[in-house]
Amino acid sequence: MSLHRLMNISDAIPKRAHGNNLSMYSIALEGWRRGLTLKFYNAYHNGNLEIQYSLSDQEVVHKFQISKGDQVSEQAVEICKDKDLTKKYLLEAGVTVPEGKSFTEEVNNDTILAYALSIGFPIVIKPLDGKLGRGVMLNIQTKNELLEKLQHVRNELGFHAVIIEKYVTGDDYRVYVVDNRVIGAVKRIPAHVVGDGESTIESLINEKNKERKNNPNLSTRLITVDNHALSILKEKGYTLDSVLTKGEYLFLKDTANISSGGEPVDVTNQLTEEMKQQAINSLKAIPGLPQAGVDMIVDEMKGTSYVIEVNTRAGIGSHLFPVTGEARNIPKAIIDYYFPNSMQTNEEQANVNYLFDFKKVTDHLRAGKVNEVVIPTLNIEEKHITDAYEVYGDVQTTTYKNWVQKQALANKISGYTIDLENGNALIVAAGEENNLNTFKQVIQSGSAIMKNSTIMDLNPYTNGPIEYGFKINVQVQPKKRNKKQANKQGNQYLRQKKAEVEKERKKLETAKKKYSNLLNSKSWRYTEPMRKVIKKMKNRS
Repeated sequence: MSLHRLMNISDAIPKRAHGNNLSMYSIALEGWRRGLTLKFYNAYHNGNLEIQYSLSDQEVVHKFQISKGDQVSEQAVEICKDKDLTKKYLLEAGVTVPEGKSFTEEVNNDTILAYALSIGFPIVIKPLDGKLGRGVMLNIQTKNELLEKLQHVRNELGFHAVIIEKYVTGDDYRVYVVDNRVIGAVKRIPAHVVGDGESTIESLINEKNKERKNNPNLSTRLITVDNHALSILKEKGYTLDSVLTKGEYLFLKDTANISSGGEPVDVTNQLTEEMKQQAINSLKAIPGLPQAGVDMIVDEMKGTSYVIEVNTRAGIGSHLFPVTGEARNIPKAIIDYYFPNSMQTNEEQANVNYLFDFKKVTDHLRAGKVNEVVIPTLNIEEKHITDAYEVYGDVQTTTYKNWVQKQALANKISGYTIDLENGNALIVAAGEENNLNTFKQVIQSGSAIMKNSTIMDLNPYTNGPIEYGFKINVQVQPKKRNKKQANKQGNQYLRQKKAEVEKERKKLETAKKKYSNLLNSKSWRYTEPMRKVIKKMKNRS
């Protein structure tokens, strides 16, 4: 399983930003790291209170909901909410869509059946206002199956208004477009397991869910063994205790939605130019839509593609954290579009991966303690670097660490301290280079209450992102996937220090030899009387 992550994002995602918050957090983080002013605030959307955010520079303010920026018009939002209306706009623009028709709740099942017979099986049932794939029934082959699933969708699930479409074959794609450019595309594969010849299906599902928990996009979207999954198992003659043969694929769901256990695989480079243009044209067909996610059914063998849906608030986590393939930087493309003047020309300015306390922000907003939170703006005019020091002495006292924190904040330094098991303290610091040098000098000179501390410079320090602000007594829990890397870094550090000690030992040995040679030399013996006279003269004076 290969995974090419975005190094400036992948290690900066806190638990609170996993799942549904990932789009908001990653876009907000991208803008904030460019020196834009970031504000989170409470707002109502469709009668529900949700956290939204804005980014601004000295000239303009842009507001965002999830991934949708304010350049997406209200007209576009209303069109895309209505799947039937969306299809009309797409058809008028020449975009290929499956044949189909919508039916209100007043229309009876017999009328719907008559239409289905007119376009021919297989067909698809979709709720007119459904989300996340709920209520979607694919590849319906017979009249009886259609009536049975209409009953389920309309009466049991409560989706009374439905769309009937001709079923088209192919894979489920999500293509993200910004400003007439395809930025990323993923193929969404339905929840499945692969047999190893030993493990039960239940064990394979549990193992797959363990993997998903390590992915910020999938950690809150585990594979669930619901009635639908159990019916598929029964249909195939399996139970949860069955053992699949090695290499055997078993799909547990019909739909490929990520929320129901689907897996995103990056396919950006596999899209043909025609497919890319189809996605771009879908946005052009809808007034005021510069960015959106386009759902498509793509048949790679036939080279065909159908647009199924256009999403104005599409999640971008699948592009950032695909299960396989290359991650695509959707946040960068969005911020480039809304703030073109913020495009970084000097990569050195961005070599510290700062982050902010997203949990504290959301906790305060959700609790109603505040209505808005403004994150302190980063100064990106100067080069920022990260450094680390191990401090010796009586450095684990609260008084000393409070003094370090005070000096850090006075010099606009972010970072943290950690108490080490050997009694020393580790100070990790990031900031503008000049400020960091000043801070280091202050720490090296020691405080009034801690004059005997000494410092060892551990630079360069590249152990992950730095939270804005300065904290003391941070507990660092290394991630399992970084254990090998952490051991490697630790071994490198030990080798480096051993080499330095060995170098000093050799210098000392060389000095001893030179001194011994000097004592045994003729010139030293011949000048001994003169040295004794000089010593007596010094003692008299």
